[in-house]
Amino acid sequence: MVSLQKQISGMSAFVTVLSLPHPQQVYIIKARLESEGIECFIKDELTIQTDPFLSNAIGGIKLQVKEEDVADAVKILDAEGYQKYRDDNTNPYQGLQDFADKIPFFKKVRFEIRLGVLVLMLIVVVYLLIYFLTLPGREKHLTDSLWSVDYITYNDKDYIPNSFGMHLGTFADEITFINSENIDLPGFNTYAINAKWEFINDSLIISHADTFKFVYDGRYSVDFAGQNLVLKSKTTTITCTRFALF
Repeated sequence: MVSLQKQISGMSAFVTVLSLPHPQQVYIIKARLESEGIECFIKDELTIQTDPFLSNAIGGIKLQVKEEDVADAVKILDAEGYQKYRDDNTNPYQGLQDFADKIPFFKKVRFEIRLGVLVLMLIVVVYLLIYFLTLPGREKHLTDSLWSVDYITYNDKDYIPNSFGMHLGTFADEITFINSENIDLPGFNTYAINAKWEFINDSLIISHADTFKFVYDGRYSVDFAGQNLVLKSKTTTITCTRFALF
């Protein structure tokens, strides 16, 4: 029946007992209640006078009375035929408005500005959520590309790999994730090195390298930065540039 939306004014708690779209309607019933000795407070009057089109958005102009006067005010409102407006005085945007009121200094801003900012914030949050949810996983990002190896750092020394055989385009050496288990790694004046790989807890595990185990076998962190990829273990850092297959 009666909305328990409250506003603290001084030391008194006021409760919304009626919500109407136009201020003239509220003035009439306010005068009627005050004639019975019931103190009234009008909420959102200035906002709607500034922009009448906001009336529906913020749930109309609220007529409020002291908590102890609610029962008497309701009787008068019912007698005057305002029961429907009391029952329907919910504000579809009240949750949004209450949230905005909790933000320091934000509650002093006009409602339409608050509403616009909050809607914009919501759009940004939804966009970012969709963006990150649709990003390919790390594993897919690795397997959908070939990675040209710029250099390999082992025990703080940089080495340029050189594998025998064919290379892709002008790239000197590549890391190729052949399937869900096998990986080709560059050699050092040798043929390409085959090893096993898997993801465990966001780490890339390379194992069973057929040569240079001491260089390649280990747990690697995976860092994507634009077109670059850096794989780093305790002893080895592999710095790569992406060559997209798709």
